[in-house]
Amino acid sequence: MLKKVADLSSNIMIAKHIEQESVAKSLTELGIDFAQGSLFREPESLSNLDNPELGLSKK
Repeated sequence: MLKKVADLSSNIMIAKHIEQESVAKSLTELGIDFAQGSLFREPESLSNLDNPELGLSKK
């Protein structure tokens, strides 16, 4: 239901805190647009990022 509302309103859905492949597979089957979580990559300290556009740089 929420996915249909998102599509009708031209929004995307992002699933957060995904830790298991089975959950990611279910989200794909439901048509969820994006996912994030430790299954894909562990959280990283902002001090490790080098992105001048965001004002972040390694020291």
